[in-house]
Amino acid sequence: MQLMNNMITPRFEWVDIEKIQVGNYQPRHHFDDDKIKELAQSIAQHGILQPLLLQDNYQIIAGERRWRAAKMLGLKELPCMVFPASHHQHALLSILENIQREQIEPLEEALAYQRLKKEFAWTQEHMANLLGKSRTHVTNILRLLKLSPIIIEALDAKKMTYGHARALVGLPEEKQIAYLNLIESRAYSVRQIERLVQEDKKKSPKVYNEHTHFLKTLGEQVGTVVEYESYANGEGWLKFKFFNPDTLEGLLEKLGLSYDE
Repeated sequence: MQLMNNMITPRFEWVDIEKIQVGNYQPRHHFDDDKIKELAQSIAQHGILQPLLLQDNYQIIAGERRWRAAKMLGLKELPCMVFPASHHQHALLSILENIQREQIEPLEEALAYQRLKKEFAWTQEHMANLLGKSRTHVTNILRLLKLSPIIIEALDAKKMTYGHARALVGLPEEKQIAYLNLIESRAYSVRQIERLVQEDKKKSPKVYNEHTHFLKTLGEQVGTVVEYESYANGEGWLKFKFFNPDTLEGLLEKLGLSYDE
């Protein structure tokens, strides 16, 4: 990879475990304690087979799970490769390590990509090229951050899978929450949710098209814009636009209604 070719050659060191710090660019937020214990058992038997990657201030670029397992075992020093690299190289190395070796959660991956976009003004295409991912993958992962906060929280808590969440992207918040309830209460699979979402999307345009002529005619009669919005359960809204109190009064008169100020 071009990134690795451009980096200054690291130096090998045995580093005091107390000097090692969690890296600023660690995309992983959750660590499975059972897996850390399993890793600790492996290290106890075989040692640390791959050195940690550190910045020159001993912040971890890659290898936080090994560091946590080593601390659990009470080890004093760890084999490390220390990189005097730039900040964006540290960020990329940390994300690469976690994506390729430790399989971070999709939401953690999305937050990592978002940070790269904000801090370094990188495009999705540039990130995809540097990280060895397709642009489609990067785009789909980042779209998770457009979901309702309630859905993001459910995904983070593993109440739904990435497949479930991806199916809900682009839906109104109330519909996202309705589908979350189905996932939680009825254990709907990804395929079931995808099918329901597709059926829902097919219904809305059809209902709207059936009423297009009606909306246009009604709008001409009352002299304003009329909008129609429907939901999967059959409920909906009929909206009339007014621009000031006078036009509101005129609209109500045309509808045969009145109001007292």
